[in-house]
Amino acid sequence: MSARVVNVSGRDGLAVVARLLQRSRLEHPTDGVWEAADLYWWWRSPRASDELAQPVWLDEVGDPVAACMFTEWQDSWTCDPIVLPSRTEDLLAVVMAAAGERLDAGEVTSDVVMAVPDGDERWQGLAAQHGFAAGEDRHAVLWMDAAVAPAITALPDRYVLANRVERAALAHHFDVKYSGDEQARLAASPLYRRDLDLCVVEDDGQVAGYGLFWFDPATRVGMVEPMRTEDAHQGRGLARAILTTGLSRLVAAGAERLKISVEVGNAPAEHLYTSVGFVPTRIDTGFVRHLA
Repeated sequence: MSARVVNVSGRDGLAVVARLLQRSRLEHPTDGVWEAADLYWWWRSPRASDELAQPVWLDEVGDPVAACMFTEWQDSWTCDPIVLPSRTEDLLAVVMAAAGERLDAGEVTSDVVMAVPDGDERWQGLAAQHGFAAGEDRHAVLWMDAAVAPAITALPDRYVLANRVERAALAHHFDVKYSGDEQARLAASPLYRRDLDLCVVEDDGQVAGYGLFWFDPATRVGMVEPMRTEDAHQGRGLARAILTTGLSRLVAAGAERLKISVEVGNAPAEHLYTSVGFVPTRIDTGFVRHLA
């Protein structure tokens, strides 16, 4: 099957790659690392990669079937080859070659990390062929059927749960340094919902924890990203209360399956997620190409 490559960038390009991720999810219930919502979460922060030309492969009717996504982070970049499950055999090597060509050309000058699935010898071999080597970071993807979503855990006394609809006039709870530009970019994302942007507040008004829940009506997937309990409030069951409340709201929104990711070795998070019913389905190792 043929595919032609085009370059995309900016918000329009983001939408094309998001559509590719949605098509991938509809083809396979658990394949791949990312959801379309992940891209919109990343988009909240302006990055040098926002206007970078990202190659996307289109089929004969113009639908995206593969992409090679580069994203700038604070100390490194990530490279994400994204290929429809049904096109992996003929396009994964092509997309990986495009990634290698960009890096060989010197367009990225810091370390680049690629999430490579454990046990996929072909992908690992292609990564090595283009200068990547296995690093120490590993992440697990966990899934849950909405039908077995847990009951809501009550908050302890002195805490209340709120969302961004109710707290629209206040600074965003993610970070006291969260800029107006970032809030506007997040709010403009088509999959962001203020009613699913939750936080827990102590009776003195201090934010004690938060969780952002994403529902994609195209795939019926509900995703959790990010979650945090502030250090002074850990060990009180807040994370479980936020998580179970958010999952319940995702199910009410129409989610049929629920997804979360966790760093392998983060024992408290792993225990929390598996204790409410999430099941690990995939582990990826961060392969690194050092360029600096």
